[in-house]
Amino acid sequence: MREVVFRDWKFEVDSELTRKSYEMILKGSANDCICEYCKNFREQRERIFPEELKKFFKELSIDLNKEEEVSEYDKLENGLHLYIGSFNFAGKILSGKKFEIGNSGGIQFTEISENFSIAFGERKDNYFLELWFETNLPWVIDELIEESEKTTFLNRIKKLWLF
Repeated sequence: MREVVFRDWKFEVDSELTRKSYEMILKGSANDCICEYCKNFREQRERIFPEELKKFFKELSIDLNKEEEVSEYDKLENGLHLYIGSFNFAGKILSGKKFEIGNSGGIQFTEISENFSIAFGERKDNYFLELWFETNLPWVIDELIEESEKTTFLNRIKKLWLF
């Protein structure tokens, strides 16, 4: 266990436990998915994360190719796509802004660079923290998503939840 500082946050971390945990993960969620949104994310993964955050990941033993979750949420007016994802690491937050996982208040992200923000969440039931990220990405793959297909899919989900 050791203390690590990243910007306004201070953590007590177990990098060895984090490293061992990532060794057991075969691949990140974007690599486990065949949709165009995840393919678009995978194509840009190496360029998405700011260098400052990559150094922090290395210090914590987070494998940036093994995100727990990533999803495309919306195409923005400027043409970029909003993606939100997360990573886990062993430790606890000693100081700095945090949110409680499962709290209906939502996640308040902190901007790290243009088009990239993060948030840290704590669970009451275990020793792993969540690092959430939000980024806006261009569409760089050849495959296109038909807006009608996306709208139809979203409408089907809404109907499932309403009835």
